[in-house]
Amino acid sequence: QLRFYEEIPDSIVFEDDDLVLTSTPEEDETEGRYAYKPVSINNSYSNGYLYYPVQTVHRSKQVIGKGADKKEAMAEAIETVVVRSDRQILHFKSSEKLNDSETGTKVYRLTDGTLVNSIPTANEHGTWSWNYINSFVNNEVEHLPSLDQLIGKVRDVLYGRIWLPSECDYYLLALTAVTSYVQSVFDAVPLLLLTGPAGSGKSELSTAMTQVSANAVMIGQVSAPTMMRLIDSSGGLCVIDDLESVGVSPNSKNGQQKFSEIAQVLKVSYKKSSATRMVTNVKTMRTEVLNFFGCKIISNTKGVDDILGSRMIHIHTRHMPSEVMPNFKVREQFSDDDTYMLRNLLHTWAFTHVNEVHKTYRAMYTSKSNRQDEIAAPLRVLAKMSGNQEIIVNLEQSLSLQTRRKRQKQNPED
Repeated sequence: QLRFYEEIPDSIVFEDDDLVLTSTPEEDETEGRYAYKPVSINNSYSNGYLYYPVQTVHRSKQVIGKGADKKEAMAEAIETVVVRSDRQILHFKSSEKLNDSETGTKVYRLTDGTLVNSIPTANEHGTWSWNYINSFVNNEVEHLPSLDQLIGKVRDVLYGRIWLPSECDYYLLALTAVTSYVQSVFDAVPLLLLTGPAGSGKSELSTAMTQVSANAVMIGQVSAPTMMRLIDSSGGLCVIDDLESVGVSPNSKNGQQKFSEIAQVLKVSYKKSSATRMVTNVKTMRTEVLNFFGCKIISNTKGVDDILGSRMIHIHTRHMPSEVMPNFKVREQFSDDDTYMLRNLLHTWAFTHVNEVHKTYRAMYTSKSNRQDEIAAPLRVLAKMSGNQEIIVNLEQSLSLQTRRKRQKQNPED
């Protein structure tokens, strides 16, 4: 399937039935004006590659001093590099500025020619460690688990942390966590709503999801602008704990207005084409483009309005019955070291198999899919790629419960 662009470059290369758009040679050599269409490389997918910026310490022996004082010493500097999914390490460079340009600003590109919107900075929420990145770049990864094994391990971590009334939901949650590693490949991603009474495990489940997802960040009681910037900087899964209190002060007269602003952001954040917004930086008074696209988990005791709810997959939590407590206590537990390794393996799997994910997605879905199919598409794609029938069946069972859950009221009076 072909995707149509406003401007088709002159250089089009077909590789393995994929349409790969490359830089136009004439653009690099010919004078003139060209469209400014930079990409953000914070865990992004562009031109058939995943990109991941990471901060490193670069060390090299250098000769310092002059004459008799000349000596060899170890020099080092902090350097941000960009990992590309074909095992390339890229740097950034600024193009030469035009001599007659007084108002223009510098143009930044990666060493592969990719036009970027700013100097690459490492993700402060990044969960891919350099030792695993280095092994991936040097193609030294041994015995990388299969996708169904990785999904099963994520499911086991969640299964040992929280009791859910519907066991099929563990696989839906596990697939959501895995989606966060390749979410930039998809046009739409799941938003999950956790609803249930206080003390039923919503926060515990949210914490467990952050420990197995990519670049995950948990957002508590913060202001609306802070929440928006956290979502933009994460580039991974965002957990919004206790939505009722986010951005709303008990004594604030415009608390409802702030909540509405957040809800409006969430309503469009599931779809890549609508998930950007222009905001003003109050420090510099310059406008910035923030990107809210990505998987999110929202916990709430009161539910959400129908419009936002229609864009979400609902998961119900309940108080654990006393009769299941003995079995729950003997479930396998996983240490922080286990989840640390699991996250790194998932990052490595994502960068190794991103083209396969993209091909499967384009083969299974078109732009004419309805909203429910759109948000469930990444989960179904990964389930199919796993080849595990248990994963597929449990996912479909969980998705089939959505209509009933969205209509279910939380108290007898309703």
